Amino acid sequence: MESNNNKAKLMAGLTVAFFVILFPCVFIGQFLFTFALVDENYGLVALGVILACIGWALDIAVCAILLIAQWKLFVKMGEPGWKALIPFYNIYTMLEKAGYPGLLLLVILVPGVGSLALVVIMIMAWISIGEKFGKSIGWIVGFMIILNMIGFPYLAWSDDVFNPALGHQASPTNNY
Repeated sequence: MESNNNKAKLMAGLTVAFFVILFPCVFIGQFLFTFALVDENYGLVALGVILACIGWALDIAVCAILLIAQWKLFVKMGEPGWKALIPFYNIYTMLEKAGYPGLLLLVILVPGVGSLALVVIMIMAWISIGEKFGKSIGWIVGFMIILNMIGFPYLAWSDDVFNPALGHQASPTNNY
């Protein structure tokens, strides 16, 4: 049991480490590339390109870790992992597992407020999923909403068990 929690901490830490290195590489690399090109200092241009490429490679690594974490999280929630790969369908599935109707996703199509609506809907879903994994509201806010790059890999590789009876419950449908 302890080894899975250590693995979860390692994957979450690895994601953060890649992310912390990623931003300086990309920003410094692009800065050097742009301004050294103007000054025709091709040594700095090459350095800028190398740093930017390292940053982009780390970005791909972070995306891969987060995608694998979402796959594993779907499997832990009783869904096929491939659902994590399909845009919008993964959000639909996440909403369904959180106890909300998946068609709530259609709210993002409302002009002018769609992006904000998506953020609010996903925060509601993350809170419910965190509760279904038995996490406290403090942990959920800290690691699933603010630092979700840490929370999702941790949940994916930890020993925490998904319990659909916890958290938000879907409303019973009234068939008249």
